[in-house]
Amino acid sequence: MNKPEKKPKMNLTKFQKTILAAGFISILAGILQIVISFGDFQFTFHYLRSLFIIIFGAIFLYLGLIVIQKSWTIFVGLLCILFGFLLFLIDSNILSFSLYQIWPFVVILSGLCLIPAGFYRYRRITTVFFVPSMVLIGMGFFFLLFSLDIIKISLREAAATWWPILFVLFGIGLIILFFYSQNTNNKTARQSNDFDEYEDIS
Repeated sequence: MNKPEKKPKMNLTKFQKTILAAGFISILAGILQIVISFGDFQFTFHYLRSLFIIIFGAIFLYLGLIVIQKSWTIFVGLLCILFGFLLFLIDSNILSFSLYQIWPFVVILSGLCLIPAGFYRYRRITTVFFVPSMVLIGMGFFFLLFSLDIIKISLREAAATWWPILFVLFGIGLIILFFYSQNTNNKTARQSNDFDEYEDIS
């Protein structure tokens, strides 16, 4: 399978950096104001933890796009922002769950953040990022069934009884990965042939 090429680093002007920073600030300020107006948020140190995480994530994401320009910085920045908003919704009583109950959402958010991180690195969706992303999202929803008591038995009891299903899911994932990579190779080969034919005609 051909290794996807990394995208070249961006050389942004001062004006572009300013626009990007202003965009981040505007989006965060608007979302926070909406949440505050609909929730019961109190400005104490305990409740401000979510704001610190959101601001840290926004700064990290900005530096990742402007200075570092690495996919892992995009992942960390986005995850901090989304996790901060999750805490914000819990602390403002918009979500009537504790973090202990909905911790699998962190796993789901991790999977979601892998997709834009991979797209930033290769400028397209690749199996290197997409497959782990789907696995994390699936695991998060699976764990959520137990943490919210939708499935009444404990996760430990379910794992002791149904652990062979992991082998089945792993096998299905490998088969999907095989067909996806084969399809990608076929597309690459067709594009290469079309280019060769175009050169021959020229």
